[in-house]
Amino acid sequence: MKSSKYLNSIAIVAALCVAACDSGDAGTTAPPPEPKTAATPSPVPAAPMGGGGLLADGFAPIAFDLAGTSWLVIAIDGQTLGERYSDLATVHFTQSMLHWQACNYHEGLYVPTRSSFAAGRAVATLVNCPQDTPDPAMAQVLGGRPLIGSNSEGKIQLAVEGRSLTLSQIDRRYNEPPAPPLEAGPFRLMTEDGGTHPPVLSFKGGTFSVWLDCADAITGQAQVSEGRMRTSKVVPAQCETHRPTTRRTLETFFRSSPAIARGPNGELMLSDGDIIIQGQQCYPDPSGCDHVKRTAQAGPDGDLGGA
Repeated sequence: MKSSKYLNSIAIVAALCVAACDSGDAGTTAPPPEPKTAATPSPVPAAPMGGGGLLADGFAPIAFDLAGTSWLVIAIDGQTLGERYSDLATVHFTQSMLHWQACNYHEGLYVPTRSSFAAGRAVATLVNCPQDTPDPAMAQVLGGRPLIGSNSEGKIQLAVEGRSLTLSQIDRRYNEPPAPPLEAGPFRLMTEDGGTHPPVLSFKGGTFSVWLDCADAITGQAQVSEGRMRTSKVVPAQCETHRPTTRRTLETFFRSSPAIARGPNGELMLSDGDIIIQGQQCYPDPSGCDHVKRTAQAGPDGDLGGA
């Protein structure tokens, strides 16, 4: 991955996060705050058209349109990167995955939001990095739903409060790693009130259903392609749930045809532009969705295709 002075590399689970920028220890990454979940919608304020002071002069805000592109980091906080760090730092967007590398290599899911993107948990290969590595700054920006701007030279800037990355496009492509089939198993959704019985999303034959204290609490039609779960005929069931607010929120969420990203190990991210939901496919290990089977066995129905 790097030169021989970094032979002590190890693979660990890490995340793109704001907290990483506060760590002064070389080669370590702080755990991220959990993304906002579906239990309580929390809209992201729209950025002022002038950039709200986040973007440098010459950069104007643009909507997210970075899927399938690769970038070289040329400056951090307006300071040319080559003057403080000799190795290349790059950022790559596939349809579902965000890859970035400075001293360390990171990859994880991301989803577009209203005018930016949100990064999920990432796998990182950590080495004994020097203290001047750009990793903490890159983690803070890429994990912070940055404002995106472009200039007349085709460069872009990603900016959060007090921190920015300036990027120049490069001709490189990262292949999308294959994810398990949608119907291989249902998805355990991570919501604030999920507890030991989180909502479970499943797909079968062009339809989807959500288990929430009862089978088929929300159902509808769905076609998943090009990073979008295109839904129609979304209907809530008249079954009892002790989480009616969550059911109403999820019903509205799935009516929006949310963006969807899936990873090779069954990871899931969904976004309606404001709310971010993460999940994990119960495949090949189905135990994470066993609470759905127990409920289905006790009730009159509850087919969860692939469960």
